[in-house]
Amino acid sequence: MIPLETLQRIADSGARLRAAVAHDYKGDPRFTSYVSLEFESSRLILSTAEEDDSIALSTDLPAMIDCVARDEKAWIPALGRALLWGWTLTNHQGCVDGVRFDFRNTVSDSPVIIEVLVAASRLHTIVVPGAV
Repeated sequence: MIPLETLQRIADSGARLRAAVAHDYKGDPRFTSYVSLEFESSRLILSTAEEDDSIALSTDLPAMIDCVARDEKAWIPALGRALLWGWTLTNHQGCVDGVRFDFRNTVSDSPVIIEVLVAASRLHTIVVPGAV
């Protein structure tokens, strides 16, 4: 399934985010290998595609060894909220190297915007402040 179809399926389900867990190489939070987002009815895994440093979206856990799980604090404001909108982010070379999430339960709610970007074969999670 391509990234946009994956995001659309989760957004259309209306399922709320229950948990977000980062998996760091050898426990070092500077080297996040993948992030697991647990929704009420599904799971979304974000990881780096080794061949081109693009972002990969899947529902299957990757076979990565030497990773240590930790709660990802950046996602706390999104817990209990549904994914209303999702975008893939494409760089100037045409590589999809990020995903943007808009979490809210209704259109009139204040949004929680979180981006996950790939840089140097690592995932970086960013909460977008003051997003409208």
